[in-house]
Amino acid sequence: MNRLYRSPLQTSGGFFSLSALRVGEQWGEGRGEVWVHFQARHEPLTNPIHREGKCEVKGCAFAPLQRAKNLLRAFIGLVILMLVALAGKAQTTNALPDAELQGRALVQRILRQWPSVNSTNTGNLRITDGDDRRSTYPVVFTVLVSNDSWRSLCASPDLHEQAVIVHNRDLSTAYFSGAAPGGELKSLTGAQIYRPISRSDFWLCDLGLEFFQWPGQKVLKKEFHRNCPCVVLESTNPDPLPGGYSRVVSWIDEDSLGIVESVAYDAKGAKLKKFYPKSLEKVKGQYQVKSMDMENLQTGSVSRLEFDLDQ
Repeated sequence: MNRLYRSPLQTSGGFFSLSALRVGEQWGEGRGEVWVHFQARHEPLTNPIHREGKCEVKGCAFAPLQRAKNLLRAFIGLVILMLVALAGKAQTTNALPDAELQGRALVQRILRQWPSVNSTNTGNLRITDGDDRRSTYPVVFTVLVSNDSWRSLCASPDLHEQAVIVHNRDLSTAYFSGAAPGGELKSLTGAQIYRPISRSDFWLCDLGLEFFQWPGQKVLKKEFHRNCPCVVLESTNPDPLPGGYSRVVSWIDEDSLGIVESVAYDAKGAKLKKFYPKSLEKVKGQYQVKSMDMENLQTGSVSRLEFDLDQ
């Protein structure tokens, strides 16, 4: 015989259902044999989860009929426990506050913005340290686009160094550095990505927008900032490194999804750096960043990247 069981359950994170649990039984001469086929689905706010399985439980030869039936009841109990755990795990992931769900969705929209063509821009990196000493280094920025990733290369010929940031299709990021031009590239991880670009206040992780990779992303509010309608996003680092960032608050332009301003906090929660585009220029009918500033709020130094957009 076959029996069909249905067990829907409404949760705050979505809808969980045991869509089909079929139990087949065969009994005879003191021997019991049963089979169970189940389908379970949790339909949360995001990332639906589906599980399906087929198992058999057989009573021992010459065992009493009741023993085989007890095996069946025990197995069904295990299946139900597994499905409850599945629903709980999915609900934990998807019962996030709306502000966090909105934050994660916003970050994914930002990271999915890929350049369409290869490009090369030259410019200058102007540095003013806390004692008002000034230095300038020429820089070259190159963007290379492929099917599964795009690369951003920043080279400083005067300092004989280059940095490469790889943005992958799965939205992950990888960092490399080496001697310029043509030097061997070495992979960078952890604290290594908090290294300055050409002795400036721009770190490698800044250019790679590494704070968008942190799991904590939350929309705080919407407001006008620097004459732009913005979404205020808080990115929180679950494991800040000494000398690194613990969180970053960013004002994101609602229309372009560009960063209007970002303020980074150190591992102790004090303001460390502030980033913002300094000026825009209309090139071929589109506004592009002409220069951007990075201020170190603790040392008083300022670094400015200026691009030669007329080339």
